[in-house]
Amino acid sequence: RIILVAAGSIALANRETVERLVAEIQKRTGLSTSYGYLDQGEPLIDVALVHVAKEDTKRLVVLPCLLFRGVYLRSVQRTIEGFHMSYPDIEVTLGEPFGLDPRLAVVVEQAALQLLSKGNSG
Repeated sequence: RIILVAAGSIALANRETVERLVAEIQKRTGLSTSYGYLDQGEPLIDVALVHVAKEDTKRLVVLPCLLFRGVYLRSVQRTIEGFHMSYPDIEVTLGEPFGLDPRLAVVVEQAALQLLSKGNSG
């Protein structure tokens, strides 16, 4: 299972971009993929994580749709730590921010597959 986390935006084009990215990742990986926002968007990441927990998910990869490390990534880390305390049986892996790249879907897909392969090898 994969969740993309974006900062959030009131701009419709930004939300549509996240939805297209989710669809592309799901198409390329075959994995159930959704999204959540840190701010100014629905669903908020807390709600998206609880939804995943209700699906009896055992493994979750969280990919931040963020350009760089900073306050938003620390917020994602704190949210995941709280989620893990409530759902300790779900293995959660947090990806790195991926930066501005015109090949965005490919970059995120590769990061997701790399994280997933690490879990399968150990």
